[in-house]
Amino acid sequence: MAYIERLSHMALKTVDLEKSVEFYTKVIGLTLHSRGKVGDAPLVVLVEGIGLTTGGPGAGHATVVDHFAFKVPDLGPVVERLKAVGAMIVDGPRPSPYGNSVYFLDPDGNKVECHDGERA
Repeated sequence: MAYIERLSHMALKTVDLEKSVEFYTKVIGLTLHSRGKVGDAPLVVLVEGIGLTTGGPGAGHATVVDHFAFKVPDLGPVVERLKAVGAMIVDGPRPSPYGNSVYFLDPDGNKVECHDGERA
């Protein structure tokens, strides 16, 4: 029996919060839900399950997460936006177990995947 239903959200520490907010909202099209604080740190919550906060010196230089992924209805516009802003595409677009995928880096070097299909 599975006790976990689904991933709820992921919190990312950023070096430049506003640069990351702009990347996630304007480049890959996520939606701003709210702004607030977690303790003394600013927190930006996106509808799609990403929380962005600041991490202080050294944030964004080491990660234990390989990547996280978003399913999109059409990969083409995502790739066009990534290229238009000069985002670092590290792989793809190419066929993957999830349809067609593209892997790219956010402003803090986190690897993000967008794919257009379901898990095979």
